[in-house]
Amino acid sequence: AGPAGRPPAQESGAADSARGPAAAAPDLPRSAARDDHCGVSGAARTLPPALVRALLLLAAGAAAASCALNEEWISLIGQRGFEPGQFFRPAHLAVDAAGYLYVADTDNHRVQKLTPEGEFVAAFGAWGSAPGQFLGLSGLAVGADGAIYTVEFTNHRVQKFTADGRLLAAWGRNGGGPGEFAQPRAVAAAPDGSIYVADTGNHRIQHLSGAGEFLNAWGREGRHPGEFREIRALAVDSQGNVYAADAHNHRVQKFTAGGAFVAEWGRRGRTAGDFIFPSGLVVDDRDRVYVADRSNYRVQVIGPHGAIVDLIEVGYVRAGTRAVIGPLAWAAGALYAADTFNHVVLRIDLEARRSR
Repeated sequence: AGPAGRPPAQESGAADSARGPAAAAPDLPRSAARDDHCGVSGAARTLPPALVRALLLLAAGAAAASCALNEEWISLIGQRGFEPGQFFRPAHLAVDAAGYLYVADTDNHRVQKLTPEGEFVAAFGAWGSAPGQFLGLSGLAVGADGAIYTVEFTNHRVQKFTADGRLLAAWGRNGGGPGEFAQPRAVAAAPDGSIYVADTGNHRIQHLSGAGEFLNAWGREGRHPGEFREIRALAVDSQGNVYAADAHNHRVQKFTAGGAFVAEWGRRGRTAGDFIFPSGLVVDDRDRVYVADRSNYRVQVIGPHGAIVDLIEVGYVRAGTRAVIGPLAWAAGALYAADTFNHVVLRIDLEARRSR
């Protein structure tokens, strides 16, 4: 394999700041949900697999009985486990044209398909490096034709499936050349059928056709516009513009479909328009960009003209630990957010929230 990019830096409390002013909006709607009794200790991941499974089975009943959120507009999907409809570190989300939710169930090495309400429909994938298998499943997207694209942090590749999980193609290998990847973290589908891959270890975005043909790439490590320090998420709007969650620069960057820099938002901070490790992006049908502001335990919404138009605080408490909000998906009337380390997906009813 060719040379791999340097592994992404570890998150820390260092006061890194990104260039550019932070947008602000006064008197934004806020709300928070609290739940103090859910979850299983993350320390279980260090135990032998057989013991982990036993602990999960013991915890499942208690977790299911105690997970009740205080806000009527937030509900939980799933719990920690390996059965259908349960998750082990869900790392990414996507929604298809029919409203079905797809979950990258990373440590269960599978993709799960759920109804909009979170009922299990189907799953595909297994542990491994063979075609159709997953190691380090880190991103997925639904293409304009309904195909499912996945990327893997450990296998350094993109795979393409039908909506029911039949493998269509796989491409990529570990390296720094065109069409090669180093620890890819995310994939986003464009309206024209092409895809963009967050080639995180190489600090760049690659643009590929829906058949895997290399089209373009841009980016390098750094803090300036068009440079990156750990790309955690990508999204594409209706005009083909590309958004990148530049996590360790605590900002979101916007580019044209061809990679020309357009704008950036954010710096490290806690006020509206500031971010701490943004890790999820999704664009709605009005081209508003939802940003998972991970370590601020909230979602910020950037309007089409660049202003922060909403602030959704969804950082509840589970088992004494405040939840971390990560990857996002959007469907008409609902926003889905993966709480990776608590092994659940939050469904935020946007209509109920507006009318509360």
